Amino acid sequence: MITTILLWSSAFPLIRVANHGYNPMEIAFGRYGLASLILLVVALVMRIRLPRREHLVQLFISGFFSVTVYNVALNWGMQRLIAGPASFVVNTLPMFTAILSTIFLKEKILPAGWLGLIISCSGILLIAIGESGAAILNVGTFSILLAALSWAISIIQQKPLLKFYAPLEIVCYSIWSGALCMAFVLPSLVASVKTAPMASTSALVYLGVFPAVVAYITWNMVLAVTPAARAASFLYLVPVLSTAIAFFLLKEVPTRLTLVGGALALGGVIVINALGRQKTNIPEKRIPEAESTSALHVHE
Repeated sequence: MITTILLWSSAFPLIRVANHGYNPMEIAFGRYGLASLILLVVALVMRIRLPRREHLVQLFISGFFSVTVYNVALNWGMQRLIAGPASFVVNTLPMFTAILSTIFLKEKILPAGWLGLIISCSGILLIAIGESGAAILNVGTFSILLAALSWAISIIQQKPLLKFYAPLEIVCYSIWSGALCMAFVLPSLVASVKTAPMASTSALVYLGVFPAVVAYITWNMVLAVTPAARAASFLYLVPVLSTAIAFFLLKEVPTRLTLVGGALALGGVIVINALGRQKTNIPEKRIPEAESTSALHVHE
């Protein structure tokens, strides 16, 4: 658990480092192209099953949202928002999941859940204001919200598939699909490798190996021996640790308003998860990274 939380927490500051040498598309493809190759080896060793033909489109759409859209939106937003606030915003994922589950899966949000939604939205608004000098329409914040929304869409897509596939199988199918959607970026990535600072390239390799692969393996090891709800509660540490790592690594200091907004956003998510959703018998998707995830997030 410690390994998982530290690796996912470190992803946000390291994306900021990678941004100095690569554009958002190059970071997304470089990270998950490398992760795809590593997972191919893992898949061969673990002998994971091939997906059923009737699920191919659903799995591909899931990968498109959870890997392609999520990572490009996150990377683009993090060019405009520092790591700590970004990690708080992207961890509002359960807010979007709760709303989409109500619409598409007919799950019920309890009154406490609506209260949690209001608290989280208030926190996001404060983060947007705190990081943009009183300008509410902070494009970085809204780009990262798009990342969280795209991941929530992928969770809704994946949830019925958990009846047929193990989490590791869905991780592999989704990452392979998402990387395939970005394969056209390969020539640009190769050109950027020649000119990018070594720190940015090292950060990109780190992101592809550790938060994108190792953390998912250790997360599934945790889930094998720990109840999912208890394990997921530790993920609330991710934005807190991301803020601390960004402070020591990049000297990034969030504003006081941003920290208050982050606390509200995270508090609202805790209310939603603990008190706000009607329990169902359908297996819940695990949330990562922030950023994440895979929920596969998680995260990212």
